[in-house]
Order: sequence, then structure tokens, then C-alpha cells
Amino acid sequence: MNAPTPQFGNGFFSKPNYPRKGVHFFRLLFALKSIDEDKRRKEFILLIILTTSILIVLALNLSVLIRLLQSPDFTDLRVAVPFIILLAFVFLFWLMKKQHITITSYIVVGVYFFSISFAAYTWGIDLPAALLSFGVLLFISGMLISARFGIGLAIATAAILIYFAYLEEHGIHTPDRAWIQQGIRVSDAINFSIILLFLTVISWLANSQINKSLQRARYSEEALKQEKDLLEITVQNRTKALRKIELQKISELSQFAEFGRLAAGLFHDLINPLNGLLLNIHRL
Repeated sequence: MNAPTPQFGNGFFSKPNYPRKGVHFFRLLFALKSIDEDKRRKEFILLIILTTSILIVLALNLSVLIRLLQSPDFTDLRVAVPFIILLAFVFLFWLMKKQHITITSYIVVGVYFFSISFAAYTWGIDLPAALLSFGVLLFISGMLISARFGIGLAIATAAILIYFAYLEEHGIHTPDRAWIQQGIRVSDAINFSIILLFLTVISWLANSQINKSLQRARYSEEALKQEKDLLEITVQNRTKALRKIELQKISELSQFAEFGRLAAGLFHDLINPLNGLLLNIHRL
């Protein structure tokens, strides 16, 4: 009897059948389509990352919209950047649903890497949000793609930071450090809270992955134990059957041997009178 193997994303994200239409659409939107276990795990992680990113960018667009309503004369072209980023993440979500998991993972990591690098280049490599974001990105890349890719990205991150420091040290580029003189603002606390929230989600994904792996290991161990017990029972039954057949054959052989001995004695007892009779007949 084989124990069932748990799969990644069981429960809320896997079964699209639901009675209400709105919830049914929601479950279809977030249902996992991959069959391979490793690909299904990566799809689940990518789904959480993209969903969290879209929610964060939506909140950013909402704050920009509120600022536009409060200041109608605010015409900075940078207000369109959050909307463009939102469209990019929606496109990546669509690409993921089309089962392009690997290429979507690389694009997501690339988008975050260049965005954080641009922030470090613009406001300085000592920007706390940039450094914290680099750490989160390295963690994500190791989970989404591979540990080897994460090591390569860490080397690239170190090279980027050293290069930016070189440009600043030699006066080639001077980052905007007005944020240092401005002191701590509420927007900074919000940014840090968003990054910490994202880090919490990633930590939850890592713990979920570890728990799923441990659960699969326990199920596999239980299945192997059951298979071992069944194999031992089968071997014992087969051994008993073979011993029974062997004893039966030995009994049959002993019966044949006994019959042979009886037949030999009988033929011997018959041959002696026949020899005497044959001699008497020969004399006559």
C-alpha cells in the first residue's frame, strides 16, 4: 500500500472547482498548472512573488493617484513609471500562466536587479532600501532558479556596488544624497515596511518549501517502510511455499525409493523360485 505523496500548492491554489462564480474565477486565476513537482514548486513561488509585486505596485499607483488629485498641477513624467511597472508585472503574470516558468523567473530577477541597481546608482550604494532589496533578490533568485545562479548574481551585485563606489570616489558620478539631509520621513518607513513585508513573504515561501520537502520525505519514508514490510511478508510467504513444495517433493521421492526397494525385494523373491523351476524344466 503506497502512501499518497503531497504536492506543492495543494488546497487553496490547486483545485479550481468552486460553487460561486467570483471565487471560481479567483481560483482559476491562481490555480497551478504544472505537473512536474519541481516546476510546480517554482510556479507556486513565482505566483506568490508576482502577486505580492502587483499588490505593491497597485498601492504605489494609488498613492500617485492621490497625489495627482491633491496637486492637479503635478505633471512630472515619473508618475507614469509605476503604471508601466504594473503593466510589466501583469504581463509577467500572464507569461507565467502560459507555463513559461523559467523565462518568467529570469525576467523577474532581471527586472528587480536592474531596478535596484538603478536606485543604488541614483541615490548611492549606501541607500538602506537598495542594500536590503539586494539581499531579498539574492534569496529569491536562489529559490526561483538555482543556488548556482544565486551565487553568480551575488558576484554580479558585488561587482556593481564596487563599480558604483569607484565612479563616486573618482568624481565620475555623484549620486543624489538629498535623502540624508531630509531625515526620516513617513514615506521611508512605508518603503521599509513594504520591503520587510516582501521579505516576510519570501521567508514564508522558504519555510513552506522546507515543510513540503520534509512532508514528502516523511511520506516517502512511510511508503518505503510499508513496501519493506510487504516485501518481507511476501518473502516469508514465498519461502514457506517453497519449503512446502520441497518437503512434498522429498516425500514423493522417499515414497518412490521405498516403492523401488519393495519392488526389488519382490522381484528377488520371485526370481529364486523361477530359477529353480527353470533348472528343473531344463532337466526334464
